[in-house]
Amino acid sequence: MMNENSISVIIPAFNEESNLEAAIAVVSEAVKRRFDEYEIIIFNDGSTDRTGNIAEMLASRNKNIKVIHHKRPKCLGGVYKEGVKIARMNYLILVNGKNDTFIESLDAIFALQGKADIIIPYAINSKERSAIRRIISKSFVTLLNFIFRLKLHYYNHYVLHKRSVINTINLHTVSYAFQAEALIKLIKSNYSYIEVGVIDNFENDIKTKAFKLKNVIAVALFLMRTIYKIYFSRKATV
Repeated sequence: MMNENSISVIIPAFNEESNLEAAIAVVSEAVKRRFDEYEIIIFNDGSTDRTGNIAEMLASRNKNIKVIHHKRPKCLGGVYKEGVKIARMNYLILVNGKNDTFIESLDAIFALQGKADIIIPYAINSKERSAIRRIISKSFVTLLNFIFRLKLHYYNHYVLHKRSVINTINLHTVSYAFQAEALIKLIKSNYSYIEVGVIDNFENDIKTKAFKLKNVIAVALFLMRTIYKIYFSRKATV
């Protein structure tokens, strides 16, 4: 039988040779504080540097770590969807391999397990980011809240789900908006949630690929598809 106090952590890593080991150290310490059993699944997502080698080295040191290698990047949403399929534990979370969170922040998320179906974090130190990143992020959140009549602080953080909950929906996008799609569908399906403010590590907040044209198009397609599913589709499932 599956241990209820267990978690699968999905780690996407694209050219993170300078950050991955520190990211895994943070995640490992955080999960040990709150869970009896865990697995860390590192996805070397088409890296061209030493990320894959570092991931294999980390796995050789810890039996709870496994590594999946992609020849070509599948983007965050693609990695998440694959991770959901192979995860074995009760709870599920994605944490990026770029080392952008702290043990205390993950601990604050994990401390709320069992209090609601979904634990949704948001950064309380977002002013440390560049003005343009804050404006774009705020605009995205405001747009989604308006369209779907929600009041979330943020949609794209490291959300903690029960695996059984996330498996009740179909995720279509492989874009950066995968977590937004999941949250909208789950909340509209009446799953309960709690938001929690956390501190993010913005030291490695380098230029993102989220605003490249193909990703912007993918997010637009996610938005149109989700609007249709929520407001116009007659299908019972989302």
